[in-house]
Amino acid sequence: MEELSDRYGAPPEPVRHLVEFSELKTLAQRIGVETVDRRGGGVNIKFHPGAQVDPQKLMRLVAGTEGASFTPAGVLRLPQPQEEAGRMLERLRTALEGLQA
Repeated sequence: MEELSDRYGAPPEPVRHLVEFSELKTLAQRIGVETVDRRGGGVNIKFHPGAQVDPQKLMRLVAGTEGASFTPAGVLRLPQPQEEAGRMLERLRTALEGLQA
């Protein structure tokens, strides 16, 4: 992001969000998240079988997040209110960072 800003000036908001999302994908891959999908007012997080996630942290996240649940297929569903993209990405980053083993 610094290099982009250095060369082209301050990037527009959509570009910043794209870079943030790319960083989130890297973080997700590192801890063993297979997919992250936003749909129907929530975010679905599917883990690889060997994910590097602390089970106690995962259970605390689910217990402490109103409306959070697991689907029958084992996908974590976190509610996401309609909010601007930057805030949504920040909330997702916090959740993923909190799951690392």
